[in-house]
Amino acid sequence: MIIAIEGGDQAGKKTQSLLLYKRLKQQMAVKLFSFPDYTTPVGSKIKAMLDGSGRPSPKEIHRLMAENRREKLVEISGCPEGTILIMDRYTASNIAYGLANGGLDRGFLEDLDRDMPKPDLVILLDIDPQKACDRKMARRDIFESNMELADAVRQKYQDLAHEQGWKTVDAVGTKQAVHKKILDIVAPMLHLPDHKPASLCMTDTS
Repeated sequence: MIIAIEGGDQAGKKTQSLLLYKRLKQQMAVKLFSFPDYTTPVGSKIKAMLDGSGRPSPKEIHRLMAENRREKLVEISGCPEGTILIMDRYTASNIAYGLANGGLDRGFLEDLDRDMPKPDLVILLDIDPQKACDRKMARRDIFESNMELADAVRQKYQDLAHEQGWKTVDAVGTKQAVHKKILDIVAPMLHLPDHKPASLCMTDTS
């Protein structure tokens, strides 16, 4: 089963993916992937690009992002049957950012990831870009520093969530509060016997 945690920059994807991984590994086989993966050859190119090296076109950017995921395809496909795969960003990010970043053709973007396994569950962490931006005081990359793009990405994510029936979680709040909202979604699907539903609000876009 593939669970993808999606959202704009600084929405809390890395934090929430790790919290979910730590929670699930207590009871089942689970593996965490994070994209972009900067440890790979393509990932190093992406890192330099995001830090402002060169001026790649939107198509070049999204081709590299998809190629970076394909670098992990053998590892993903080789996971034992029954393993829960948690993706800190996955294929949906290429569509949301590609549509917002230069209005790339959706068919082109979807075709880039045609070889990747489809996610079984997509959870969108939704937060106002300005609030998300305030979370990061250090130097921002070329995407994180563009607030107009961040607003457009959020809208595309919301549109896709409504269209595809993703689960949308309000990402404003403490790390543990958001984690509980995510567990409210995941626990019934994975039959976690010791989970007690949170009383916090969770939005279902399906």
